[in-house]
This record gives sequence, C-alpha cells and structure tokens, in this order.
Amino acid sequence: MRILLLIHSLDGGGAERVITHMSRHWAMKGDAVCLVTITGPDRKVYDVDPRVRLIHLDLDQPSKSGLGKLQQILFRIWSVRREIRRFKPDAALGFMPSSAVLLALAALGIRCRTIGCERNYPPKLPLSRAWELARRHLYRLLDCVSVQTEAAEVWIRTNTTARRTVVIPNALPWPLVDSLPTLEPDAAIPPDRLVALAAGRLNPAKGFDNLVRAFGVLARRWPEWDLVILGEGDERERLKELIDELGLSGRVFMPGRAGNLSEWFSRAELFVLSSRTEGFPNILLEAMGAGVPAVATDCQTGPRELIDDGVNGLLAPEGDPLALANVLERLVSDPNLRLKFAEAGKVVRDRFAEPAIMLAWEEELRVANSPAQVSDGDALELVSTSATGPN
Repeated sequence: MRILLLIHSLDGGGAERVITHMSRHWAMKGDAVCLVTITGPDRKVYDVDPRVRLIHLDLDQPSKSGLGKLQQILFRIWSVRREIRRFKPDAALGFMPSSAVLLALAALGIRCRTIGCERNYPPKLPLSRAWELARRHLYRLLDCVSVQTEAAEVWIRTNTTARRTVVIPNALPWPLVDSLPTLEPDAAIPPDRLVALAAGRLNPAKGFDNLVRAFGVLARRWPEWDLVILGEGDERERLKELIDELGLSGRVFMPGRAGNLSEWFSRAELFVLSSRTEGFPNILLEAMGAGVPAVATDCQTGPRELIDDGVNGLLAPEGDPLALANVLERLVSDPNLRLKFAEAGKVVRDRFAEPAIMLAWEEELRVANSPAQVSDGDALELVSTSATGPN
C-alpha cells in the first residue's frame, strides 16, 4: 500500500510523535510511505525512519492581510495536491484540523482514500471562526474522520458534516522508541533525589502552572522529592517566574526537551499529567506502559480511558491545584501503592498494543467508500470564506 501522511510540523507534541511512529510501522512492513509537513526542516524535532519519504513544503510564513492568507491557503492546497499526484497514494491522512481541511481540498477528484485525524477534544481547543466553518463544511469531502475517544466522535458527528467517523486510540509501541535530543537524567537532577516527572509542550493546555502550585503544597512536607517537567514551549518564562514566586527554585526543574523518555521513566518514582484538556495522552500511555505509577487530571479526554481510578492509577479533578496536591500525596507517601500502580498500569501494553491498533488503521485505510459528491467549484467557494485562521 502507498500511504501519504500530512501534518503541519514535526515540532514536538503528541500528534507529531504519533505520526512518526505510524510512518515507521508502515515503512517496516514494506509499505511505501510519504510524510509531508507544511513547515520547513527547521521545525523538525522527531526523527523520521529513513525508509519514509520526508517532504518539507516550507510554507508556514505568516501573512497578515485577508488576501494574503487566502493566497497562502490556496498555495498550500496546490502544493499538497502536487505531492499527492506525484506520490499516487492509495490512502492519505491529514493530522489535526488544518491539515485535514487542506487534504480534503487537495485530494478533490483524485482516486485516493482520505482520512482526517482529530487528535484533541475539539470543544476544549476551539479554532478561529473561519477554521471552524471550514471544518464543519469541508469534512464531508473526506472519506472518514478518525478520533481517539467516543466523546470526540459524538462531537464530530454533531458539529461537522463528516460522512463517516471511527474511534482509533493511540498505539503503544513497545519497547519504547527513543529519539533525539538525549538529556541524561543524572546531568539534570542529583541521583539521590526522588522524582515526580511530567512532560509535554510548555503551553497552557498542559496545566503545568497548576502542577507547580500543587507541588508547592507538598514541597515542605516532602523535602526529599523534586518535580521535573520535560519539554519546551511559550510558557517557559511564565512557569519560571511562578517557580521563583513560590520559592521552588532548586525543587522544580525544567531541563528542556528529552527524546530519551525511557531513561526518564526509569528514573522517576511517579508520573503526573496535569492537563486542562487532551485528546488521548500518549505520554501518559507511555509512562504507564513503562511501569511508572501515574496520577492524571480527569480532563476531557483520554485520562479516564487509561486510568481506572484507584486500580491502576489515580485521577484528580481538573483545574484544582489543591486537589491535585492531595492526590499526589497519596502516592508520594505510600511506596506500596506506587508499586501496586506500577504493575497494574502495565496492562496498557496489551490494551493498546501497536499491532492491534495499527491493524485497525489498516482496515480503515482499505474500506471502500463511494467518493464524496462535492464539486471543485463548491469546495473553492467554501475555502474562500475560510481564508483566515491558524497555521
């Protein structure tokens, strides 16, 4: 099979990590795989399997005017269409809403199965009005829209014109696949310290500000524990100011992005996901699979699909630092409970095993649906009304 994958960038993040795993899996099976990014090579963080054809369109230059944005979108559509014609895929996947919309338009009239891949819970991360309109009306051009949870599927069915939806959660490649950059734990934190680990893009959705506040409640009572937050993003300076304000310098560390997550999971006594919203938290899945006892906020969506509260981990109310501190303290104070959850959490290795999840993808790629009944003219009229929005 020939498979094309489209995403805005490979600049960190869960969707970007997943797309590299998927492309590697199919390339290892002998499929011809092409991975296309809208951005240039300078926005590439994750390694891509050398058997995968990697194309950077380098089309992420900002434009302020409405006409300039429309021209930019149309040129992106033309460029993606050019790559589809060159590669001649049997199936193409667009990851995240903007790439799904671009794919829907770029593949018009081309014999190719198209799938848009939603990676978040849409109402928690709304798009601009123009892109919301594009998603609502242009998803009918796709053969299918994939989501990761039943809640997301209900939203897509209710709020877009998608003709078909399917729920496929993230797979857990096992053993874990590390990547660059390598950040040695012992170089970032003294080896005698107990570590609560968190990781992700430093942005508001990840709730690291609430996590720092929660750890501040525990820090004095548990002086042997430190908090490590791996990742980079726009919130770094604000988080650093909060750490200083709470007097947590030397107890909370943000050493940067690390691709060698398996080493960090081995170093950590517990893992915490503090997000305000998720799609399906890959980092939580990997931590549990690695045998790290986990605490997660009960945000929409994903943590509840992974954690059976009190059985293989703990859930905390979303948006409440004090409640998160209380739940964290249950693990911090109880080594036996940590051991119990470390073992029980490994059940995700079987529930989300890569072969089974990828088989579900492959079955979806081969589903024979009738082509979308939308003319090129109708589609261009729709995109003309959606000329502004995020990258």
